[in-house]
This record gives sequence, C-alpha cells and structure tokens, in this order.
Amino acid sequence: MVGVEPDPTPEDVSIVGSDKLPLADVVTPSITTVRQPTYEMGTAAARMLIERIAGDESAPRDIVFEPELTVRSSSVKSQTVRKPIGRKVAK
Repeated sequence: MVGVEPDPTPEDVSIVGSDKLPLADVVTPSITTVRQPTYEMGTAAARMLIERIAGDESAPRDIVFEPELTVRSSSVKSQTVRKPIGRKVAK
C-alpha cells in the first residue's frame, strides 16, 4: 500500500535471501541471507574430477560445506537452536 510505513521488526513473516544479495543490506528492512561457499564447492568438484581423470576409482564421497548465515532485520532471531538438516554418513 502506498504511503504505509513497513514494520521494521517482522513478527509474522521472515524473509531470507540466498548468496549475499547485492542489495540485502541497503533495502528496508535489510534482508537476512545465507551464503553458500561456491568457490570452495567448485574447487572441491574440480579436484575430484582431476582425480577421477587421473585414474582414481575410489567410491564417490560426500563433502559437506558450511553455509554462512547473516541475520539482518528481515527475520526474527529464533529463541531455539536448530540442528542443520542433512543425512548421517557412516564412518
């Protein structure tokens, strides 16, 4: 609605963007973002490809990368601690 001031502290809805949106900290409210470590992911993928081309025939392996969460005013800080979603890998 035109002329209505947005509530700076969301209570019902949180907005989260991905991969450090360029305007995330410029817009109002500033947007919480999750950044994936794309450079590290690409480096690991290239390394595994080179190993495979060189004759490595070991079983495929899982690599887990830690995302970076930047909490801004578009989301309410949770009072509960949540565990990351993922599958258990046998050792």
